[in-house]
Amino acid sequence: MKRSTLVLTARNGRNNVRSAAARAAAHALHAQRDSRELTLAARRAFETRWEALVDPQQLLEPAERARRAAHAKRSYYGRLGVLSGKARRNAA
Repeated sequence: MKRSTLVLTARNGRNNVRSAAARAAAHALHAQRDSRELTLAARRAFETRWEALVDPQQLLEPAERARRAAHAKRSYYGRLGVLSGKARRNAA
């Protein structure tokens, strides 16, 4: 499919067509390149965010900072799970 065709398809306002075009483009990209390589910068930034939260002045050793960042992340997502369950129970 030509690029101009994808652009025209994506602008016609039908979400299912846009989604299908985006899905096809994503599969084409991942067929040619390694997914881990494509997302490396985003994954590094995500991990750096947690490390900055637990050690903003970077006073800790890197191993300790990484350990605390892992716990902070688990704590955050654990709390998120509890709140999600509570919201689902309240909605039912």
